Amino acid sequence: MNRQILIDTISASSKLPVLPHSATQLIALADDPSLYAAQLEAVISGDPVLAARILHVSNSAMFARRNEVTNLGAAITLLGVRLTLDLATGIAIVDSLRDTEKYEFDYDTFWRKSVLSAIAANEMYGDLNVASRGDLFVAALLQDIGMLVLLTTIGPKYGQLVSSARSHFDLVELELRAFGIDHAEIGAMLAQRWNLPVALQEAIQASHALFAEPPAHDLSDLQYGVAFAGVLAELWVIEELDQDVSNRAIHEYLSKVGEEKYQNTIESILHAIPGANNLFNMQLLSDEQMASVA
Repeated sequence: MNRQILIDTISASSKLPVLPHSATQLIALADDPSLYAAQLEAVISGDPVLAARILHVSNSAMFARRNEVTNLGAAITLLGVRLTLDLATGIAIVDSLRDTEKYEFDYDTFWRKSVLSAIAANEMYGDLNVASRGDLFVAALLQDIGMLVLLTTIGPKYGQLVSSARSHFDLVELELRAFGIDHAEIGAMLAQRWNLPVALQEAIQASHALFAEPPAHDLSDLQYGVAFAGVLAELWVIEELDQDVSNRAIHEYLSKVGEEKYQNTIESILHAIPGANNLFNMQLLSDEQMASVA
């Protein structure tokens, strides 16, 4: 299937992943600099399952107080408006799309890498000039969503292509060879279809920019953060990323922020992983992988 036929097929498809209504509302709230708790509570309370998940995380070991948090308003007060917004958006997207799994495909690894990318990007926020932490979190979470689009469009043959790839870098090369387009560009098409902000569309499309030789240097900090979070997550989850790519990306980040900030970011990511495991009902890294990263 050549590039244009694939694009036309995807554009005309009625079977593509659909962004849940709650996630659409939450992403819209992220653009409001004066967002207050009651607005957020009104959106989350419209999705009882999502509200229950936010209550659960507010009573987790990361945030638990002496007294149990028993209502959504108190949970938002405890977590803070912006953190609650980021967590709720991520939960809504992941839960909705995981419910659509039906092909022979390693969904577990896909979601572990996606969520870990989001956690990593979130922890980099302080080192990057990005207007919204939520944009960084959501774009990193969705940077590989094009893989699900290709899986839905092509079916098991795409799953076989993914299985044959030695690394994410190799997968991109295989996609370009087979279709003339990679899943980052496909993911940006879906983000546009979902009416996500243009900055998120561009960050998803640029998520493989650090694979280039030489790597792209005209990236915004949002694009760079998403791309580097993907490299870290791939390195930790798959452990088979092209060594030249990972070494080059890490060296560039060290040059950008310095050794101390880099180490602090890694520690913050590792500290956030146990809570994310509970929040998203998955084990992002094994004990051995955690030890090797630390």
